[in-house]
Amino acid sequence: MTAAATVDTSALAYQGRLLPRLQPEDAGWLAQLDWKGCYHLDELLTRASGGNGGTGNRWALQQYLGNRRSAWRAQQEAAEEQARKLEERNKARVGTGGTIALPPLKSVDGLVGGEANPSRPRLDIDALRLAWPMSALLQRLGVHQDGKKAQCISGRHADRHYSMHVYDDARLYCPACDYRAGDVFAAVCDVHGWDRKTDFIRAARWLAGDEDDAQIRQRAAAPRPEARKLEQRPLQPLADAAKAALWAQETAQARAALEYLLERGFDGDSIERHGFGVIDSSVPDSLLPLNAEGELSRGWRGRVTIPDTDLSSAVVSLKGRTLEGPVEGRKYIKYLAVAGLAPQPFGWQRLRESDTVLMVEGELDALVAKDALPDLPVIAVPGVNVFTKVHAEQLVGRRVLVMTDADTCLERCVLGDLKDVPDADLGQHLQKPAAAAGARGIVGKLRTAGVDVWVCETGVDGDLGDMLQHLGAEDTREILQWAITSNARPLRRKVRLF
Repeated sequence: MTAAATVDTSALAYQGRLLPRLQPEDAGWLAQLDWKGCYHLDELLTRASGGNGGTGNRWALQQYLGNRRSAWRAQQEAAEEQARKLEERNKARVGTGGTIALPPLKSVDGLVGGEANPSRPRLDIDALRLAWPMSALLQRLGVHQDGKKAQCISGRHADRHYSMHVYDDARLYCPACDYRAGDVFAAVCDVHGWDRKTDFIRAARWLAGDEDDAQIRQRAAAPRPEARKLEQRPLQPLADAAKAALWAQETAQARAALEYLLERGFDGDSIERHGFGVIDSSVPDSLLPLNAEGELSRGWRGRVTIPDTDLSSAVVSLKGRTLEGPVEGRKYIKYLAVAGLAPQPFGWQRLRESDTVLMVEGELDALVAKDALPDLPVIAVPGVNVFTKVHAEQLVGRRVLVMTDADTCLERCVLGDLKDVPDADLGQHLQKPAAAAGARGIVGKLRTAGVDVWVCETGVDGDLGDMLQHLGAEDTREILQWAITSNARPLRRKVRLF
């Protein structure tokens, strides 16, 4: 029997012992756990059910089970959706060649009266996608590239610095203008000015060589317009008005905002100290920020404001947190940033001379840590694009404690068995692939700059805001102090000298 078979047998036996302590519907995700995962779950169950099992242990178990069950349901729904699409695709196949029939009732090239034009060859979409990697498409369009970066093709801004990223040679994303293209067909439609849905077949014909690309070459070679610098409104008056609106409690939005902050675990003193506010109907339009086009950004209405200040307590940036959940058919933006401001980590302007800096993920996490550890400088990096090479170089000479939760598995993603796994494939190994990919990118910039990086885990599922909400300020303070003193370890590769 091989070692792999032995491990599988051990995990299977472990799963059999754990299943009676869970619900029957947990059998699906339980079967995916390896031996180490079963051991971790066993520890959680034992601590939560023991005689001295505290509220924190029970909450940690509930969070773990909730995350596992949600991920399993999402996995099952995705599998069912994929099976449905595959069935529809098989029904659409014609003949024995295995090619896909052109969809009827679309007014696009290659169709006559809703039927496929027999004078034109049918398209094999999968073959086209394989034959045209994104780098080859950009080369055909005449777009300048530099490794995995290229000039943005959205046409929304001048791009002399190659801000568009090419992922897996199949997808495009530009953080400067939030342009996204999930495949080569979407990119072709965007560059031509076609509709992605109704002109999909037209884009496929163009890739197949049936369309004249002289016009698109001319457009790609044309000089881009100079980006217009946005004259943003001052933020201090807006932050002051939002804070006054929150404490006035004269509108339903203000009452909902205060209730949200109290539910998140902040008390009256901390709400006042951090300058939280709300942009309700009492805040005039003349104070609202402008969007990237220089127009009034009404999307700030109803949001909780989180100001970022410098050492003199002057507001240098502002985030708006929505109180609404996702709505079908509408883009969901949880946090809204002020357009026109250079992205930087939250709390960066408050950094003072210190040998150690604590780095967390979100703005609320940073405020929780600031309350619990007032003597330790704290910054928040809510996205890998917010943290640049320049920021990393300015931290050289300090020890940076990167605080993550247990499911991020940062050490595995940087030095362990997942270090060579692409970001897009981390979902096959981790429960929180997006957080792991972001943390890995940030740590990569720190290590490249030569920063002394340490990892400290709280040992509790969920972010620091969840911890404050469920455990309270005192327990949160104790856990954070333990994490940075007793559970911090350097993120360094072991070097063999001989």
